[in-house]
Amino acid sequence: MILIFNFFSLSLTSLSDQFLNRQMQRFSDTRQYCCRMQKLYPNKLNQGAQLSKSKKLFDSPPSLSIILTLTQTCVFGLLEYIEEVCLSEEEESRVPHSITPWIFALLAVVDKPVPMDYMSVLRSIGRRCRKLCAQNEDSLHFTVIFLLICRYFEQRDLAMEED
Repeated sequence: MILIFNFFSLSLTSLSDQFLNRQMQRFSDTRQYCCRMQKLYPNKLNQGAQLSKSKKLFDSPPSLSIILTLTQTCVFGLLEYIEEVCLSEEEESRVPHSITPWIFALLAVVDKPVPMDYMSVLRSIGRRCRKLCAQNEDSLHFTVIFLLICRYFEQRDLAMEED
């Protein structure tokens, strides 16, 4: 199985505009690649229906073969599960290490424009990532996810909200 989305092996403490622009470009490139793969191999990828929502699913990084098979309903179902269970305030100290690559991978296959009811899930994840950033200085992964939601999915008002 091809593993991708090892995007989060970064160890920077301050974010420059150049760094942010590079991450946005990487995300855009990843989205384009996923789109091409979905068009090239639509029938060969059929594992998405077998996914079950559990924290164990997020113990290992996502694979391309799984991510590309997911319908938009499945993608947002997983994102909602991540927001409600994995990123909940009760689970704060037990957030799975590979959760940010999962969020990144799922965001990479979200179709734009995002319907309003699905956008609320993205906004909730953005808010939670912002809180995790504020609580932990070593939270670059959550910072990148927050900025992707703000910039790429045009939810810039999240950056202006107060906790």
